[in-house]
Amino acid sequence: MNDSCVDVQCADYQVTSASIAHSPGGAVFRCTIGPVTAQVLQRLDAAARSHGTVRLIFPKEPLLLERIEVRRIEPEYVRIRGQIVSV
Repeated sequence: MNDSCVDVQCADYQVTSASIAHSPGGAVFRCTIGPVTAQVLQRLDAAARSHGTVRLIFPKEPLLLERIEVRRIEPEYVRIRGQIVSV
């Protein structure tokens, strides 16, 4: 596993459509964030390609995700999906 981790301060974005689902591999978290800059999108894409992690920093508790997928759904909004490593 790559040690690269992208931190996302959720208070800086609109976070919508958040959900948790359970799969045979563990719990999976999904959410949409935006508006994101091209630089943030580039960092998220790089983390997904390199099998890095994303730490979603919520006001009360961070959420660390691995096996992430990033999909642009609008010009400045992305859908992030990943397996929960820790809460």
